[in-house]
Amino acid sequence: MSTKDSLNQIHFPQPEDISEKDREYAFGAYIMMFAGAYFPLPFVEIISSFIYYIYYKKRSRYAAFHAYQSFLSQFPITVVNTGFVTYTIIFLIKSIRADYFDPSDTKTLLFFLLGTVLLNLGYIITSLFIAIKAKKGIFGYFPVVGHISFEKFYGTDAIEISLEQTTHQRNNPP
Repeated sequence: MSTKDSLNQIHFPQPEDISEKDREYAFGAYIMMFAGAYFPLPFVEIISSFIYYIYYKKRSRYAAFHAYQSFLSQFPITVVNTGFVTYTIIFLIKSIRADYFDPSDTKTLLFFLLGTVLLNLGYIITSLFIAIKAKKGIFGYFPVVGHISFEKFYGTDAIEISLEQTTHQRNNPP
């Protein structure tokens, strides 16, 4: 089933049109961030989100949209977290080597820490909110990356996805 008709109108799936399995796959795309969340290695979340996206991109347009959006949303938070860790390491090395303590460096570090914590909390809350909506079959969007993801999977020039596997799986109960 295509998401567009001959007039390039978008056929937007309604919650009742999305299978429970596809809803779970979409929900999982956002929960993936907790699998590697705040693991000491940088970019773990991006790698796991990318693998999740690659795996589900041909199985369900709905799950692919959410997996792609989750993948793209990882970039800004990862850059900020990596920047904070890098700045903290530099701060610690500088403090150990210095003969004096500079309070302005500490204020900068605390400001950076506060900003990073607030951004992470906002990201976690937004991700959980979107994950819950996805589980209900409702579309939720991150700023900017939501639009990019929507255009890729549901826009007028959306990519074609063969959903034969998914249809076959739904008609073959366990």
